[in-house]
Amino acid sequence: MSPAGRRKFSRTGAVILGAPVVAAGVAVQLPHVHARPTSAYHRLLTAVAHSSAVKSEHFSLTEAVSASGAAQKAATVKATGEIAGSGTSAAAQMTMLVPGAGSIELRMVPPDLYARLPAAAAKQLGITKPWIAVNVDTLAKAKLGASFSQLTSASNTWAATLAELKAISSKVTVVGTAPVRGVPTTAYRATVDLAKAAAGSKLTAAQLNQLESTIGQSSLPIEVWVDHNDLVRQVSYALTVHPRKQAAAVHVDSTIDLYDFGAPVSVSAPPASQVQNFTSQALSAAGG
Repeated sequence: MSPAGRRKFSRTGAVILGAPVVAAGVAVQLPHVHARPTSAYHRLLTAVAHSSAVKSEHFSLTEAVSASGAAQKAATVKATGEIAGSGTSAAAQMTMLVPGAGSIELRMVPPDLYARLPAAAAKQLGITKPWIAVNVDTLAKAKLGASFSQLTSASNTWAATLAELKAISSKVTVVGTAPVRGVPTTAYRATVDLAKAAAGSKLTAAQLNQLESTIGQSSLPIEVWVDHNDLVRQVSYALTVHPRKQAAAVHVDSTIDLYDFGAPVSVSAPPASQVQNFTSQALSAAGG
């Protein structure tokens, strides 16, 4: 399967185990992989469990974002970054290149998201310090009635994706093979059951209804590429978000690649003296 063919699989877009591997030029001993399950469903669940246990990795994210009815073409956002830790305590940092805006540096140190914006954007928003901070739990509770960590069981892009994968339905199919960054992988197609994900996150029925209303669906088709060590190497899916009742729907096609498993990673919050709290402004912008 060609790279172009892989991108035709559907999207909203990070960890691993097996035999010894070389990550970022450093030999890393990963936990032993047990006998491989025979069904596609159980093999995918095994890969997700293995990936969840890895404490650090690098990732590359590509997202094509477009608004319903918009005349302009979809804007493609590209980002590279790294993740330290796993689960709800995982921290991440990445540099994102946004068309028309420039480079944005992001750091997620739960429960806060820090951003360093381009000078022009910062000036327009009245930002007077190098960094802004948004409490993601506060924002998620205002919009969905639950904290971000409660919704995803994690606080970064890749860990959130893993949390979604734990709620896949039992119908999983093998759709082909393809190399991801030179590593042979098998591609699986599955569906994330939002009700199942909500149950795992202990969401109420009202919170689940709000989540389904926001994305306009009760399930999420997703494609996952797994290597021979049962490690997740790539995830892609498509998602349409309805941020506000009168706002245009936003469609996102996302692909995340994972690599350099076990590489040394350190993520920390910027110095407090360089940070401006932006949570209230973010709530206003989101209609909260």
